[in-house]
Amino acid sequence: MNNNDFKLVQRNTDEWDKMWNELAQHPLNNGDAVCEESVTGECWQYMGTQGGKHNFRHRCHPKTGCRQYLDIDAVTV
Repeated sequence: MNNNDFKLVQRNTDEWDKMWNELAQHPLNNGDAVCEESVTGECWQYMGTQGGKHNFRHRCHPKTGCRQYLDIDAVTV
């Protein structure tokens, strides 16, 4: 598979667990991989993997009140 090909990581795999753990450890998230916003219920969404990066989006991050995007390095993809 080409590194630029779009891929979805399967749930309940080592890679799935690693990428969500890394997301939680990002300074924006303070150890919380979900970061549920109290009014809207929005939380982090996995958007896919491309170019060796797992792409995440949060529509209304509780810390910033804004849409946020984070890329996490893919380990085995």
